[in-house]
Amino acid sequence: KGLRYAGGRSAETSNLADLLLVPGPWHQTRMVESKRVFVPTRAIGMPSLDPLFGGWVAKRDHLREQLKLAPGQKAILYAPTWNPELSSVPLLWTRIRSLATPQHVVILRPHPYLPDDYQKACEQLVMTDANIRLAREPDLQPYLQVADLVISDTSSVAWEAALLDKPVIRVDTPNRSEYKQLDPSDPEYQFTSFAPVVRDLEELRESVHAQLANPAQFHEARMRLREPLLASTDGTSCQQVLTATMDLIGGGSSIGRLESAGVCVVLDARSAMEASVEAARK
Repeated sequence: KGLRYAGGRSAETSNLADLLLVPGPWHQTRMVESKRVFVPTRAIGMPSLDPLFGGWVAKRDHLREQLKLAPGQKAILYAPTWNPELSSVPLLWTRIRSLATPQHVVILRPHPYLPDDYQKACEQLVMTDANIRLAREPDLQPYLQVADLVISDTSSVAWEAALLDKPVIRVDTPNRSEYKQLDPSDPEYQFTSFAPVVRDLEELRESVHAQLANPAQFHEARMRLREPLLASTDGTSCQQVLTATMDLIGGGSSIGRLESAGVCVVLDARSAMEASVEAARK
């Protein structure tokens, strides 16, 4: 998200680190040009996409079988963000079920920070509609692998899917202008030509049929995202993180030597903030 690479206080927290690893050249340039970040920065890609680029995720046919998708059924992944001003949930809510048909299975992947009543509504949809599934695993990669189409808003899932050359539809939310940290120079507003943008359910229905009928329509635009936003597409981003870290600890010439290092392992997305606070305390 652009917030992480802006020239304000969020970027300044990066100076607490000894090395900053970012997804692509655009992010690296943004940090340097902010003139607020003074630690070494490297573009290494997105480790979260390594399983897909590297082919580690289970085969698509196997995943379709696990989700009980019938032959010929298209899988539509709906993965909204959680911010009230940016999320498409208030606009679509459970009306997303209108996209579920015997030909189109909708996989709901609610953000863990979305309200409990929406989480419960998703559970109810699954119980009452045979063409709706709930993404219960915390790992998003298998669902991206199986999806024929991804619907989102300003969630980074939209850009991840596009970088994988998956057809994407973005839902523009009516309250976006109320977002206090809105910055038109952020990547989620700079890099948007890779997908159609819809503003209501009717437009969404029409776009779903169009994108499933012609998934290559935005192929070239999706491919153009890779050069600025993704430094690696060969499944080696995790290895690059390890190499850069060992270089730092061992005193590689490009970074310098680190006398001691700490590692914070976050096991649960919900505990990320608590883990960060605890790491800072230690």
